[in-house]
Amino acid sequence: MPVCEGDRLVGIITDRDITVRATAAGLDPASSRVDQAMTPRVNCRLANVDVKSAVRFMQAKQIRRLPILDERRRLVGIVALADLVAVLKAEDSGRALREISRRA
Repeated sequence: MPVCEGDRLVGIITDRDITVRATAAGLDPASSRVDQAMTPRVNCRLANVDVKSAVRFMQAKQIRRLPILDERRRLVGIVALADLVAVLKAEDSGRALREISRRA
């Protein structure tokens, strides 16, 4: 889930962030703030990025969801691997999934 201040992306929080940063640290989910568990440095791309470049970036960073920003750096959406698979040829999408899913 993206975390924004106004229209600016300031972080992202995932189920893994909650588990690793909040639960494992003993934070109370009822009283803890999102910024205590979120990932503040977000890998993102501008809306004009082409699909293959987005896939290559996701492969390199091993991420499955990519926040998309407009030219003013405002969040306009999130593209998921499934979104990209729908527009890639079958062999490209299989390779993309293997590369993103491989362990670092």
